[in-house]
Amino acid sequence: MLSAKKGTTVGLCAAILCFGPVRSDGQSDGLVRAVDDIPPAPATGLTAVFAEDNVLLTWTASDDDNAVGTTFGGQHVYRNLVHGYRVYRSIDGSEPSRIGSTPPGITEYTDSDITAGGGVYVYEVRAYDADNEAMLAIEPGSEADLARTVTPAPLPRDADDNLVLGWFSYGGTRVGLDDFFLLHENLGRQEGDDGFDPVYDLDGDGVVGFDDFFIFNDHFSTEIVNAAEVQDFITSAGTAEAINAAIAFRIRG
Repeated sequence: MLSAKKGTTVGLCAAILCFGPVRSDGQSDGLVRAVDDIPPAPATGLTAVFAEDNVLLTWTASDDDNAVGTTFGGQHVYRNLVHGYRVYRSIDGSEPSRIGSTPPGITEYTDSDITAGGGVYVYEVRAYDADNEAMLAIEPGSEADLARTVTPAPLPRDADDNLVLGWFSYGGTRVGLDDFFLLHENLGRQEGDDGFDPVYDLDGDGVVGFDDFFIFNDHFSTEIVNAAEVQDFITSAGTAEAINAAIAFRIRG
């Protein structure tokens, strides 16, 4: 008969072996981690905003991000049930692909890999733990779906795919006299003045001056090969503001 001490030791060893992974040679490599089959609460309120050459994503943290637990001593402690957030993107209906991630507690991400006029971008953010991702079901066409969708503004291009400057009126298919008169109306305005628009500051020095006229002259009469695309975008958006902002951003680097 085993002694009580020896029986306890045998039982403890058996318990340890129960937690060891089974290898092909029948030996144990250590403790087996329990598999978590319950995903964390999803992130909510995802919003995508196109600004210049980037898309800024913001969302509301998962309810399980720094969830509160209670110890036996009655004290509240934080334990992270969320390991972070994975960001996915689809373009023109393609399958979502992962483009980045953030640690727990960080609820924003900037997508800098944007092509102007490159299609419709739809984003998804999934909270994840050790074994799961939390996917939020969003109804197509709903307010939540529209909030996570952006269409980068197309920029005017020539036949060699170069950016065309000076097409301020967005009329016709070439840089013309109407654009010259618009530039003339803005001559002398500088950054900080009322009515200053950086899209007319073609050299990016903060002043609409004669150097800008020289740059304009280099682009005068240039044909915009994607004029119809740019004009359709302006019509659908109701303004050229997004295109102007993107051009100004390119000019200033």
